[in-house]
Amino acid sequence: MPRVRSWREEPETSDLLKKPFFTTKELAQLLNMSISRLKALRGEGKGVPFYKFQRSVRYAPQAVKEYIATHKRYSTSQTKPLEEY
Repeated sequence: MPRVRSWREEPETSDLLKKPFFTTKELAQLLNMSISRLKALRGEGKGVPFYKFQRSVRYAPQAVKEYIATHKRYSTSQTKPLEEY
């Protein structure tokens, strides 16, 4: 029998990946970033591409995957992805 989650617990990462869109809170949890940092990146045009439905901001899973892939680094001194060197 699957474990029943309390309403106070955060959703597991595997649960998040099955959703059609991420909320800012869910994306912050997935990327281990603060909500305010995601909002700041969004305002600067440097964050994950997003959709705006009326006043709600949502992130498509494919856009999140692409954002993660473009931020892959092999060294702490590396400032850009390898393809850009």
